[in-house]
Amino acid sequence: MNRTCQLKKTTIRAFSHIYNGLVELPSSTTAFSTLKPIHNLPTRHHPHRPACSITPPPPPTPPPHIRRYSSTIANLPRDEEIRGPMIHLVNSEGTLDPPTSLRSVLLSIDRRESYVLQVAEPQPDMLAVCKIKNKQEVYRRERARRQAQKTRRKTNPALMAKELELNWAIDANDLGHRLNKLQEMLGKGMRIDIILAGKKKGRRATSDEAELVIRRIRERVEMIEGAKEWKPMEGKLLEQVTLFVEGKAGSLRLID
Repeated sequence: MNRTCQLKKTTIRAFSHIYNGLVELPSSTTAFSTLKPIHNLPTRHHPHRPACSITPPPPPTPPPHIRRYSSTIANLPRDEEIRGPMIHLVNSEGTLDPPTSLRSVLLSIDRRESYVLQVAEPQPDMLAVCKIKNKQEVYRRERARRQAQKTRRKTNPALMAKELELNWAIDANDLGHRLNKLQEMLGKGMRIDIILAGKKKGRRATSDEAELVIRRIRERVEMIEGAKEWKPMEGKLLEQVTLFVEGKAGSLRLID
């Protein structure tokens, strides 16, 4: 018991000696006076790496203006799409008015009923040429244009070309129905591309059968008033052949 107490006292004295022997810190004034500024510390550089330098990114470039000029109104610049603060307006006489502000023109019109349309591509150092368009008037003109185009397609065989596909090994009854359909289309003035080809699966026609199919087609075309082959036949027998025929509008009558 006495030995244990003696060992504890010896240990306490040893720690006390170590604590009392520590060097006292200098006063706060002395400590701060001996400190060096951090920017005076030496900078470490990697022997194989260059020193890093921060380069500011280049300023963003403005997006290029897309030039959208075509014969259709839908692709022409309008309103805020028009480049430049000043424009030339086309008046009712078809001449150009003096330069005017695009903003003032947009403020002077009813945007629900009208818009400013650029009608010509601007040349260098020249102002854009524009017109004030009425939406209802533009709609009526576009509708009339489409109707006229539809009428031209009905009366022009070249614009009404159709395709009629036949098999070399077609049976007589099916061929008769197809020829009646051909006669009906030719009577409307259409151009028909008759494509003859074999099927991958099924019976393969003979040369005599193939020639008979072509002969029956040509006989039916010759029977229709105004119908004819407008272009020579193309292709190879028993492979793929195209007959180019056209009719005359209103000629459904067969030639006696």
